[in-house]
Amino acid sequence: MKKIKRYSININLAKKIEDLLLGKDLFFSWYFNPSTVDLQDIIKRKNTLDTPQFTHVFFSDHEQENKRINSTYYYEVINILKDIDISLDKIKFFKIKANLNLNINGYKKNNHQPVHLDNYNKNYRSFVYYVNDSDGDTLFFDNNQNITDRFSPKKGTGILFNSNIRHAGQNPINHYTRAVINFVWEDLC
Repeated sequence: MKKIKRYSININLAKKIEDLLLGKDLFFSWYFNPSTVDLQDIIKRKNTLDTPQFTHVFFSDHEQENKRINSTYYYEVINILKDIDISLDKIKFFKIKANLNLNINGYKKNNHQPVHLDNYNKNYRSFVYYVNDSDGDTLFFDNNQNITDRFSPKKGTGILFNSNIRHAGQNPINHYTRAVINFVWEDLC
């Protein structure tokens, strides 16, 4: 697999997902988290500024949690993967989680959330789907903590990469919110 690959989904599905997570009829539940990553997973680097975020877990297969669908919206968001021809019968989900980052006073353009891996296993893939147009790039790093690539949030697009690649998100500065859905799965074949 190419290191990082960008995808686009159907514009009607993109609008439906954005309305679901960020629409005016706020039926969608967001939950406060004091940090963007688990503290044991962070890789310290200059310019790291961890901030609180809001999350919504659609599916979890973590050891400390029950392996299950955690949200009635699970069936809505997996349509994103179906739209880019990811065969659901050839993968085993590890987690599906939405993150909502806010414009934080004092956050600078060179700041980023903690650098981390989604999974150490080479058979795992991550897909970061951008729910809305925003700033707050996704940054990728080499083993020396140098930035090697960056992707800007554009509604209806997402990036697919190996879960063992170091990366970090950024909070928005020019927009109020940055919303993504993180899919992490194991390839079964």
